[in-house]
Amino acid sequence: MTYSSTVNTYQLSSLQTETTYYWRVAPENICGQGTFSSTYSFTTAAVVCNVVNSTENNLNFLPFSLPGVHQVRTSTLNVGLDTTITDIDETINVQHTLSADIELKLTSPSGTTITLLDPNRCPNGTADISVTFNDQGTTLNCSSTAPAISGSVIPFQELSAFNGESSMGNWILTITDVVSSSNGGQFLDFNLDICGPPLSSSNQSIGDFVVVPNPSNGQFDFKLPTGFNLDVTVLVHDLHGRTIYNKVFTNDSQRFHTIDLDNVSLGIYFLKVSDGYRTAIKRIIIK
Repeated sequence: MTYSSTVNTYQLSSLQTETTYYWRVAPENICGQGTFSSTYSFTTAAVVCNVVNSTENNLNFLPFSLPGVHQVRTSTLNVGLDTTITDIDETINVQHTLSADIELKLTSPSGTTITLLDPNRCPNGTADISVTFNDQGTTLNCSSTAPAISGSVIPFQELSAFNGESSMGNWILTITDVVSSSNGGQFLDFNLDICGPPLSSSNQSIGDFVVVPNPSNGQFDFKLPTGFNLDVTVLVHDLHGRTIYNKVFTNDSQRFHTIDLDNVSLGIYFLKVSDGYRTAIKRIIIK
């Protein structure tokens, strides 16, 4: 695959998890192309996706509502899965005589709120919404037949606003009928497809995995979990799964180690330690 860029960074998408990729670069200007660099590599991290279905469903919007009064319905979905979000999609089903009357917002357990669908996006009088909101979807294209909004669609505001947050807790979908009229309808259901790194294959090992300070300016001290007696591989991945640090610590009695990420951009990363049998992962922040 060949990509062109006018800046010194390039973001890839749709890469396979736990896969090593090799890359090189060559300069190019109006005089032609220069010599390629040496070949480098990176390995993408493991990512697990889970679909969680709503339980507060079939909420009605009454026809002939009071003038000037918006009808607001909320559906709260409690997610017991605790992972750091790297990607999230949402599927929503709404029956309504006029889809243009409906506004959809999603709020995370951390309090971040985005607008998935603003009103009057499909003012052609078509009913119903049966859609998956996905940052990698297509631009919304209103249908002349029901459902007015369907397929995999880019939301009004990006779902990536939730990246780096914990998935655990109450997610609130707010459905608002913004027009007082004789039109009624019903919110049917929704689900979240949440992707993130597997946190640990052993609850015992994660319990005493300590990383300090966190956040930090790039230098982190960590204490290996109890039971890590073999050589330990330490990896740091960014939110896109790229490996930015890879080192093997030889087995010894020292359980405290330091990694230095001074040359890494500010942001959220995942520190992973593994002895081949047990794995522990912590979210770290460089500020």
